[in-house]
Amino acid sequence: MRNTDERLAAVRDRVAELDRQSRRMRDRYLAAASVAACLLAIVTLSSYMPGWAETSAHTESSGMASAASLFAENGALGYLVIGILAFVLGVSVTVLCFRLRKSARDKDETP
Repeated sequence: MRNTDERLAAVRDRVAELDRQSRRMRDRYLAAASVAACLLAIVTLSSYMPGWAETSAHTESSGMASAASLFAENGALGYLVIGILAFVLGVSVTVLCFRLRKSARDKDETP
């Protein structure tokens, strides 16, 4: 039989374990929601950006002032912005994966 101190220590350990599990689940949900929000933003922007870029390219360019501009007469600016956003999403997911792997290793090392 356990004495009172041992039971209290077991309860504290169990409470700490439950807190770790709930924190882990909350972090997973937050990570999944962040990735979903980024994907939604990229898909939404990718559907609207070419139209916005094409209208802005025709209204903002005025003759020789933008003659050296690569995007002066086409809607490629929208695709460039989407490419940059996709790159940022890729970097964010990569950093998230490294952090998750590191936290998993840390959890495995702690007794």
